[in-house]
Amino acid sequence: MKKYEEVNLEFHGGGEPTQNWSLFKNALIYFKEQGQFNGLLPKINLSTNGVFSQKQMEWIAEHISSLQISLDGIKEIQDYQRPMINGGSLFEIVCNTIKFLLEKKVEVIIRSTVTEFGIDKIPEIVEFLLSTFPGVKIHLEPVSECGRGLQTGQRFPSPELFIEGFKNAEKIADVFGSEISYSGSSSN
Repeated sequence: MKKYEEVNLEFHGGGEPTQNWSLFKNALIYFKEQGQFNGLLPKINLSTNGVFSQKQMEWIAEHISSLQISLDGIKEIQDYQRPMINGGSLFEIVCNTIKFLLEKKVEVIIRSTVTEFGIDKIPEIVEFLLSTFPGVKIHLEPVSECGRGLQTGQRFPSPELFIEGFKNAEKIADVFGSEISYSGSSSN
């Protein structure tokens, strides 16, 4: 059997990478074909808002190795921090996407952005995510006061409160036999 080396392609940052679905899909197909042609095992990772049609979810489950999906926690927080353009809720859509992908055995990492609005709810967020989506990985991150963070007016939470909330959430994750991370944690 031929030994493959892995080659990675990651879509992260700069807006929703699947917005131009045709371009996104063609780029992935080309990457996979070229990787296989050159004897490499292609692995594709996607950071996304998780808003897809059923057909898109099925395609993603078949072609993408790992997804990091933005879900900021409970409905109240998600709706406040990530509303639809018309002010509507994306909460159920994103939750359904995560459930579908987990059922298809796709690796899912939920990325929750923590702001002043949700700083006191970090343990509640982690308990909700782990009980609703068994087997999911969780990455918490304080909001950055740049880019979208500046546009929305959502403020960086107190570092002390974030660390306290994170430590309490780690205890909850232990109960579920799971781990949580953030960019400054030792588990990264």
